[in-house]
Order: sequence, then C-alpha cells, then structure tokens
Amino acid sequence: MTATRHGKGRTERAALEAVHAARAAAMGAFALLAESRCPDLAARLELAIAASRASGFLPERIAIPAREVTPEGGLPIRVVENPRRVDPNASAPLPPLAGRAFCPLCDFPYAQMVLPVELAAGSFRAAPSPARYTEADQWTLATRRHLPQRLEGDAAFAGLLAAMCDLLTEAPGMLAGFNGVGAGASVRGHRHFHLLACPDPGIFPVFRLPGEGVLGGAVRLSGTREALIGRIVALARSWRACGGAEATENLVLLREGEGFRALYVPRRTDREALSGLPGIKGGFLEAALRTVVLKHAEDIAAFREGRLAAGELDRALASLVPPEFAAWAEAAIAQGEIPTGD
Repeated sequence: MTATRHGKGRTERAALEAVHAARAAAMGAFALLAESRCPDLAARLELAIAASRASGFLPERIAIPAREVTPEGGLPIRVVENPRRVDPNASAPLPPLAGRAFCPLCDFPYAQMVLPVELAAGSFRAAPSPARYTEADQWTLATRRHLPQRLEGDAAFAGLLAAMCDLLTEAPGMLAGFNGVGAGASVRGHRHFHLLACPDPGIFPVFRLPGEGVLGGAVRLSGTREALIGRIVALARSWRACGGAEATENLVLLREGEGFRALYVPRRTDREALSGLPGIKGGFLEAALRTVVLKHAEDIAAFREGRLAAGELDRALASLVPPEFAAWAEAAIAQGEIPTGD
C-alpha cells in the first residue's frame, strides 16, 4: 500500500510539474513575441489568449449554446446561454494602491499578458477579457493613459473611430464594439473598446440584412474609413444636442472588403438595464447586435422552458431605445445624415 501511495504521489507531482512547465512555456513564448514587436497583431492577440489560459487567468474554452428566436412581426434575436459569464463590476472594490485607486488595467494581475498596441490614432493596451460573451475570444483595448470613457467633442469621437478602424485593418476577422458611459461600459479610468473574434459576422442577425438606415434603435452605415468616421461624428453630434447630459451611445464596426460596416446606437444613461431582465446591462451586443446573454440559471431555465419568450426578449431590448430616438432619427433623415434606402 505504501508503494502504491508513493507511486500515486510521484504521478501527481509529475502531472503538476508538467502543468507548470506548460504554463511557463506559454508565458515564455508570449513574452518573446510581445518583446519582438511582431507585426502580425492578430497572432499576438491569439497568443495572449493562449498564455492567459495556460496561466489560469482565462478558463478553458467551453461550448456556449446560442440560438435565434424571432418575435412576431419583429427582428431576430440571438440568445446566448452563458452561466460562466464574468461581470467585471461584480467583485468587491479593491483597496487603494500607494494612495491611488485600483486601476483594472494599470494594476492588471496578469500584466505580462497585456499587449502594447501602437496605432496611428494612439497608444493602446490589449488585455484578454474574462467577461466572455460567447464562444469567441475577446479582448479589451484601452488607451495607455487615463482618459474618460465619455466622448466629448468631435475629436474624441473621430479618434476612437480611427483606432477601431485601424485595429480592424491590422487584425482581420474581428469585430470592434464600444460601450459608452451608462451604455454597458465597465472599465473605469481608461477609454476603451472591445474586440471579438468574428470570422463569420452572419451569426449576428443584423449583419445578414443588407442596406443602410434605421434598424430598430440602431443606424446602419457603411463606407470607407474617412467617410464613415465623418458620418458617425455628425450623428453623434446631433444626438448629443438632442439627448443632452443623458446622451450616450454604442458603436460596432466590422471590416468589409476595402471599407467598413458600422452600427451607431443612440442611448441614454438612465436606460442602461434591460427591463424585465434584472442584472443584465445593455451594451453593444444587446443594443446594436440584438444579442441577449443569459447568465442567471433562472433566466436560462425560463428560456429553455418557453417562459421567457421571444416577445418578452424583444420588449427588453426595446426598453433600451431612448424615447427621443424616433424624432431624432426623422430629423437626421430629413437632413441627409441617415440614408433611407438599400
């Protein structure tokens, strides 16, 4: 029996040493690639994910069920069941560090997995995100210096959009999304947006529909980099004039051929939560991509059993649309800022 116990102990130690060796190898490879400033940004992002999993920061990839439902007379909704979704705001506040507040990026516990990303629009950091919405890998791209998430003025909007466009050009097969203050934003202290691996945009119903113009509570646009930036900046300016202090927004950008497709979603900071679905905030996934991520066991059970039906989900998404949206969109169409045809 003693020999058996010793043999089992040696086997467990060997297995543990193998795990540590694998993690060290992954972290070493990541460090070398990060320091080499490899021009292939997509490869660097993928290695950051691999290193994060090897270190234990990210969980192993799991299957996350998703299916579409369509409310009567409405647009399709993608429903994702993800009980392992992490809420970045759910943890208790951390104590100040050296007399300053804790910063989730500057004080990132796995700092070796934060990639420096230099774009023409500025210096950013890319961190693998544990707040996975779907099976797709996800990153948070944040400015190196502390900047407010609220975008004030045309220059701030143009700079953010330029960074999103440039990153999508360097890392094809991705989707970029921005959550404004009071519209799903979670990282405090750094202006940031999110990047999702998206080799097939058709998984989102809105990208299977052709054309431009108003769709639900969103405005669909397409065009070249500079033209699209100018159009979105103009829409944001007019929405801020209409919505006042409560005005905020979501943005989604996707590379398409030589240009881009975009979704601009006017929002209000006092309409962040989905009505009827406690604990779920409306970010770019919900407001722009009509995707609802169910993370509570009771919501998942209700959906599977048909007690949470398509009509109720549609009403929850509709609750994010500002009451001023229809009048604002009508005025923007009249001024030629929003196209009306395909």
